[in-house]
Amino acid sequence: MNVSGGEVEIYPNPTSETLTIHTTSLDEDMEYILYNALGKVVLIGTKPQGQSDVHLDLGTHQAGVYFLEIEVRGKVWKYKVVKSDR
Repeated sequence: MNVSGGEVEIYPNPTSETLTIHTTSLDEDMEYILYNALGKVVLIGTKPQGQSDVHLDLGTHQAGVYFLEIEVRGKVWKYKVVKSDR
């Protein structure tokens, strides 16, 4: 995904523990929200300027499908994330 001249990667997907959001666009703030399949918010946070990675701990969450929403400068991208059993 291209974000204001930078790239965003989300890996590994599927995951059993930690999901990483990596961006090369260090000069941008990024907000993220992770929803479960029922639309309930399970994680929310930000990546401040100057930081390239955010690590989301999904280890305590149930296996299933989640939806990750990423916002940068008012633009929103959505991803399907699969949380697998260990």
